[in-house]
Amino acid sequence: MEGASQPGHDRKTEGFGKDAFGRTFVGLQTIASIMQRLMLPRPVNRRVFLVSMAVAGLALPLEGQEAAKRMIVIDPGHGGKNDEADSGSTAAENRSDANHAALIGDASVKERLLTLELSKKIAASIAAKSKENGQTVDCVLTRTQDDQNPDFTQRMATAAEAHASLVISIHFNSGEVRSSNGPVCMYPRAAVNPHLERDEKVAKALAETVRKTTLAFEEPGFTTHSACFDDQDLVDRNEHGKQVRPHGSYLFYQARNNPTLRDVTVLYLEVDYLQSKLYQERSRKLFVDRKAEVFQAWADAIAGELISQATAMEKKE
Repeated sequence: MEGASQPGHDRKTEGFGKDAFGRTFVGLQTIASIMQRLMLPRPVNRRVFLVSMAVAGLALPLEGQEAAKRMIVIDPGHGGKNDEADSGSTAAENRSDANHAALIGDASVKERLLTLELSKKIAASIAAKSKENGQTVDCVLTRTQDDQNPDFTQRMATAAEAHASLVISIHFNSGEVRSSNGPVCMYPRAAVNPHLERDEKVAKALAETVRKTTLAFEEPGFTTHSACFDDQDLVDRNEHGKQVRPHGSYLFYQARNNPTLRDVTVLYLEVDYLQSKLYQERSRKLFVDRKAEVFQAWADAIAGELISQATAMEKKE
């Protein structure tokens, strides 16, 4: 996760449509006008972004159509051409690190690549489930290519342009303690979050869904952990009396700074531990040996939970 450590867990620094009759995919002749209206962040190639969404089977809004009420925005964490291509700045509190975690023993298995791969699978699963059930749930990614690393201001601008009803930032963790396995989900702290109870409930449901899904791939008797907490400890002073991040998570801070997102649930999900000294064999199994099965299972489970939560939110409005 971003920033300081939570007891028992390590934390680290820190992607449109109508109803079944109105769902129609945008032809290439329409894309040019849509690109002008969406005004996506500069690092994201607008043509590649929109065409890739259409190719993936995700609906885009035609001229004159409203955006769907249930819009899920997936933010694949990190990104860039290499592991040092950070974007944004600490001063502006919008820096996105290019990469954080990598598989011990095989540095080519990087978090920035895996977050994008899983995010695309989640988006595809959302599209399939929505179509199968006749639902109006659509999805957008904040980046669609390995070499993209929008800063958090830009990532949240994409979410705002898409009229997000729920935003989830996908990451993989690193840690060296006995509980360094399983999902960790973070949400904005009480002092700046008027929807704390709602966001905590969604975070817990999401983490538990991922934990139960991972159990199918564990060795008999292995205990898969999960945790949920807010970003208060990023604000609290460290052992030297210094506030590392006075405004907490950069992701949440930039979401609050965007008026369109102030009432939107924004979560930070570490799906599992990619870099874990105590569970190296387990990490290799999840991210190399059985990766295809694991990632599809995670994608389907996360997609189902996101659709369920987004639908519940709409009913309460």
